[in-house]
Amino acid sequence: MTAASELRHCDPNDTVIAITVAGGRLEQVDSFVYLGSKVRNDADCTDEVKLRMAMGTTVMVKLTKMWKNKSLSTVTKLRLMKALV
Repeated sequence: MTAASELRHCDPNDTVIAITVAGGRLEQVDSFVYLGSKVRNDADCTDEVKLRMAMGTTVMVKLTKMWKNKSLSTVTKLRLMKALV
């Protein structure tokens, strides 16, 4: 069994399920990361949206020097902005 062997079970009664694969028991969790997105039992995506907004803000702040660069035209900056968003 690898450390990534987890089980997310959606049950309104929070019933514990015992599933064994290859001699190891799967851990039941409330949330986990799948393909870069956090998946939760309650389907709340607030944390995911906040995380993605923070990542976008970080990238835009890193581009501050480019936004202030007078040698780049406004058209070029707008194209870059549209490509990033």
